[in-house]
Amino acid sequence: RTQICMDSVVDHLVSAMRDVEKLKEQVLKMQQLLEEVKQLVPIWNEHTMQDVVEAYDEDAAVHRQIFSMNDKRSFAGLGLDESVPPYLRAEGFVRHRYMSKKECEDIMEAFHAEASGDLNTSSLHAELHQYLQRRFVEPEEFTEFAYAFICSLEAYRDDPDFELFDLMLAGAVHPSIMQDQETMLRELQTLVHSCADGGIENHSHHNHRGQRMTGNGKNF
Repeated sequence: RTQICMDSVVDHLVSAMRDVEKLKEQVLKMQQLLEEVKQLVPIWNEHTMQDVVEAYDEDAAVHRQIFSMNDKRSFAGLGLDESVPPYLRAEGFVRHRYMSKKECEDIMEAFHAEASGDLNTSSLHAELHQYLQRRFVEPEEFTEFAYAFICSLEAYRDDPDFELFDLMLAGAVHPSIMQDQETMLRELQTLVHSCADGGIENHSHHNHRGQRMTGNGKNF
């Protein structure tokens, strides 16, 4: 009887393995079919196609599921669920406002200037929400500019500053990288000023003069 049970279990395992292999083949075929479909999309609709792909991708960041800047139709609100960043919680349609790159840069610069120094991904969204509320007092205007701003991050993603901000919102990069970047820039500016003033050269020259060799080979 034990042998019969063992044989039955083995048969089920073998059958399950066959089903797994079939599912793997189906997934591979679907991936190949998806790539073939992508090839049919005109290059001017590439951004829209990416929006469609991310809309069906469970791992895609919610704030990325907004149509591209090229589409002038109203945005579809992402709903009021807690998974939606607070500044994007809206139902129905949100009017598509155009936001220039300069306006976006001003918002990012002002936000970084006001934001606290110990941000994480969750508090970053909360801080951005509060900042946008202060900047755009009218609720309707606030929502429209919030959607336009996130859309602009995608539209101007070729700019490293926009891509970095987008990665921080998506949780792919810790917000502290901005502090590290600012610290590095300050150090670089100090170094450049020192070079321009001759401080580095004088310091180096002083060290070389101080490192003369004694007769027994020691520095002094």
